[in-house]
Amino acid sequence: MSFLLPSIMIILVEVLIALVRATEDKEVQGGSDVTFFGWRVPTWIVDLYKHLGGFGFAMGIAWLLADSLKCYVGSLRPHFLDACQPDWKKVTCKGDHNEYIYVEDFHCLNDAHAVEDARRSFPSGHSTYSMCGMIFGILYLQARFRWHQQQTAPKRRLRTRQGLFGAIVEKTYWLVQALVPGLQALMFLYALFVPATRVLEHFHHVRDVCTGMLIGGSMAVFGAFFIIDIRA
Repeated sequence: MSFLLPSIMIILVEVLIALVRATEDKEVQGGSDVTFFGWRVPTWIVDLYKHLGGFGFAMGIAWLLADSLKCYVGSLRPHFLDACQPDWKKVTCKGDHNEYIYVEDFHCLNDAHAVEDARRSFPSGHSTYSMCGMIFGILYLQARFRWHQQQTAPKRRLRTRQGLFGAIVEKTYWLVQALVPGLQALMFLYALFVPATRVLEHFHHVRDVCTGMLIGGSMAVFGAFFIIDIRA
């Protein structure tokens, strides 16, 4: 969901912008300077590659960081004992001097895969991916419908006779632009909802989801502004 939804959104928006450009006069449609074996690549394909590539890179780095920390740091999930089903006969809670000690090693009776997963609480992968995907999507919508509006919006004075199809494209663009703030709010709420459910369902501690959100949000900003410069 965190990867699929922004990807579909980017594709649909770029197709919409390409349709807007198709209703304009030829001299103002412009074109890219990118060629592939002598073929001049259309602007919308270049833009699609740019934004999808930046998003994929950001998600990839976020996944790499989160998974590396899970392997290196780990820590026990809140439901570890239930996943482990330890053999309590082999658990020693007191030391040689009858003092209570912290139990680090458990002889688990449950499935080895479930036990291994229960030791990978930090950071929260779901929180990382949801925050990265949604923040990048929010920035993308802001860029294409606000910062780039002069390049993406229908140009009323420069259009030729566009007919019914062109009128539908124009109205669709302005409708989507009007919905952008609401879409951004929903995406941000989803980015917060996922970490909240991980805590409520006892899959993660608060520190796990906070760290995951920080990693995901940071990678989204890094991908948007430093990899593809989404403002340009």
